[in-house]
Amino acid sequence: MSSPTLRRFISFLPLLLALAAAVAIPGQARGAITLSQNFDNGNLDVANSQVNMANPAAPVITMACRANWTAEPTTWGWLYFYADGVSGTTPVFKMDANNTYVTNSHRYVYSYDQQTWYYFDNGVIDSSSYYNWSNNAPFTQNRVYVAANIPYHTWQVSQYVASMITNPYVFRTASGDANYAVGYTRG
Repeated sequence: MSSPTLRRFISFLPLLLALAAAVAIPGQARGAITLSQNFDNGNLDVANSQVNMANPAAPVITMACRANWTAEPTTWGWLYFYADGVSGTTPVFKMDANNTYVTNSHRYVYSYDQQTWYYFDNGVIDSSSYYNWSNNAPFTQNRVYVAANIPYHTWQVSQYVASMITNPYVFRTASGDANYAVGYTRG
């Protein structure tokens, strides 16, 4: 290459590199997936969870679930969190299946808006006793909510019960109060 041609090529090099990165990584720059459970009903031990970005297109996210209930030999952990930075990726989520109530037939769920929920395509306990779940296609948005089951919040239960009070086929029991509650559990 002649010197003017080489200088012109070098002047376009940053633009060419930026275009190559945009084509290789649709939507956003990969490399930073963050986890959070800081919302109503959220539950994840973020400090002990790990994100492995060795393969940016298919990162491995190892979850540390908080134990919510234990009755030997089973520990049940409610898992509900969100991950940011997942657009265009197909992560594999992992969780230790030892002493945790999970089977190969269980499917975790995900949502972009916490209203519409979808089941993950895959879920299996591997030979090292980790439950792995993933989708066959990449996520289409930056933030995804992930839960062990479709979340049903306390306020949703209250709304549903209140809506049933006006139903002509629903009657209060003799021991029920004006809100149709039959006693309360200790808080």
